[in-house]
Amino acid sequence: MDGQEEFHILPMHQRQINDIVRVSKKFTSSRDFLKNAIEILLAWESKHPEDCMMLINELRPFSPEQAAIMDASMKKEEREKYFGKSDREHHDQEHTALAQTDYDHMKMQGNYSNTIKYIKSLKVTEPKNLIEYDGYPLLSSNYRRFLPEKLVIATLSHLLESKKTTRVELKDLRVNAYDLLEEYCTMITDYEKKENIKRQNKMSTGLPKKGKDGDGDGNIETVMRIKDTLIGKARTSRVLGGRHFEGALSAMGLVYAFEEEGKIFISLSETGKKFFLLDNPVFPNNDFSKGSLSERESKFIMEEIIPKRDLEKSITDRVISTIGIFEKSKKRDYWRKKDLAELESVIQSEYREYVRRNPDTGKKFNLTHLATDNAQTRARMRQERLALMGRLVEMGLIEWNINRDSVSEYYVAK
Repeated sequence: MDGQEEFHILPMHQRQINDIVRVSKKFTSSRDFLKNAIEILLAWESKHPEDCMMLINELRPFSPEQAAIMDASMKKEEREKYFGKSDREHHDQEHTALAQTDYDHMKMQGNYSNTIKYIKSLKVTEPKNLIEYDGYPLLSSNYRRFLPEKLVIATLSHLLESKKTTRVELKDLRVNAYDLLEEYCTMITDYEKKENIKRQNKMSTGLPKKGKDGDGDGNIETVMRIKDTLIGKARTSRVLGGRHFEGALSAMGLVYAFEEEGKIFISLSETGKKFFLLDNPVFPNNDFSKGSLSERESKFIMEEIIPKRDLEKSITDRVISTIGIFEKSKKRDYWRKKDLAELESVIQSEYREYVRRNPDTGKKFNLTHLATDNAQTRARMRQERLALMGRLVEMGLIEWNINRDSVSEYYVAK
């Protein structure tokens, strides 16, 4: 077989892999799990076995059991050399004080006028030692709303003004922004319960809940995953080559990430500066009756943020157009599950076309298999559809209703 050996996974191992993929959420699929496992073992058997430490570090956050093994088997200096401080050490040191109250957002609100003046006069420059975005052509389905990013950018701007600087250390942004997201989640959730807001229109979607013990969502792994997703982290990848800054801020082009003397700093990009300066109904006035975004913000997102990710742009345009065609043809007066499947097939067709036109990028980001039709791909398309629709509803471009058969219906907003 041209030097290729066919390999079969034992049913027992396949079940274990499926369980890990389902529970850990570190892997997108069984294929992704196997790819990581092979890369780690290849590095271990290479002339530079220490490289496998770098690959293992990419699988953070570690479970309590994994962290305990590392603490027991490695000296503190060795562990910090390869993995840095543990997630628990960072979280305990930085988060506890801020989590004691639910009123830290008031400091930012009180300083808002000063922050606006400072950011307006801020000169944006691209820093040296840039840690660039990896170029993934799509907004991840983990980025389910834009409001969290507005709040994170507001936190960054406040910290810049408070310190009278052009940059903030990433670890400081992560703890302060996460605290603000928690506080707004509490306030917005209370409002939604009082007003009986329907699930598909909730603004609290994507915001982290504060756990009973003051720890976000009561789970350190969840806290770190949300920080990585909504704020960002630096990641070294053998597959992509080099070091990249990933997360929603980077994917949307709102910030620069760069490194100096072993520390990672974050500064505003021109896009991030413009986005912050646009009025928002939620921050700083806490008006939850007008939605998450202003019309100007929605227009800005459609014109300056989404086009940065070319596959996201083509899918967004195609979906809005398709829903409009559905309405004009009068074929979707009452949506059924097969109609949702048809909409998801439209999303998948954009994947197919993108991979056809960009085969190297498709292979690089493991998108090629999404052009095939199977149960796993259909599940992925469903997640893409739900995330996309949530963002389009938030921007006021699509109206989302759930009918008596519990099927989602979508209409172009009037």
